[in-house]
Parts: sequence; structure tokens; C-alpha cells
Amino acid sequence: MIKKPKTLEIVLENPMKNIIIANTNSAGEVNLEKVIEQGEIEFNEDYINYILAALGTNYLHKSILGKSPVLELVLGEQVWNSEIIEGMPKSVIGAIDNEDLRITLSKEEAVKAILSSEIKQFMKDSVANGNTKIEMIAGKIDLFSKGYLEMYN
Repeated sequence: MIKKPKTLEIVLENPMKNIIIANTNSAGEVNLEKVIEQGEIEFNEDYINYILAALGTNYLHKSILGKSPVLELVLGEQVWNSEIIEGMPKSVIGAIDNEDLRITLSKEEAVKAILSSEIKQFMKDSVANGNTKIEMIAGKIDLFSKGYLEMYN
């Protein structure tokens, strides 16, 4: 019998909070255009990690063969890869050859996802609207063995 790994509880802190604070006036109004612009400029691995964790990487785990989940994210001209280690994404810039999934979206769309009040719903809508593309690279058995089905649900 296969023992299902425990899911990790993750507490997320928005990586753009300082940008949001810096672009909020004394009346509490946020200049969203400036926040998005600055977010695109300062885009880094914390943004990728935040998005992936919010989407449920705590459900992902090594396969029976010991292979970690790996995702590739294409954001315009930049390519990032993220290995999920004990439910936590570890992202670095650069392409990778053994990814399970490839997610393609613009930096602007990624920033808007981070700023959304419900990132999972935002990403579902983004896929439905054609602003984000998700490609399964690995086979279904490999994806299932790493917990992608639980993350998807």
C-alpha cells in the first residue's frame, strides 16, 4: 500500500507588499498601474514561489522513484524553473529539460495574479481566457505519482 505524504501547510506573505505600500496615498488609494509596472520591473523568484505555493504545491511530492516535481514557467522572454522540495517551490531563472508542466504567461499577468484577492480563481480565469497556457510535459502516470491531481483538484 502506498502511503500518501502529508501536505505541508504554507503561510504566504505577498512579495509585492512593499510596492503596494509605496504606491498607496494617504487616503488609502492604490495606484494599481504603478504597482503593476514596478512589479514587472522587480520580478524575481519570490513572485514565482508565491504563485506556485498559492496554487497548491504543498500537495506535490516526490514520485515513488524519488523524482521531485519540476515546473517550467515562461514569462515573456524569461524562463524560470521550479523544483518542489517538501511542498515548497525553489525557483531559479533558466530553462530545464525534465519539467513535468510548463506554464506560459506574461509578467503582467503573473503580477496581476499576485495582486488578486483569490489567486486560484484568477489563474483559472486566466487559463480560460487564454492569457495563461498550461502544458503537460510528463506523462499522466508520472504527474499522478507526484500529486498533481490533488493540486489540480
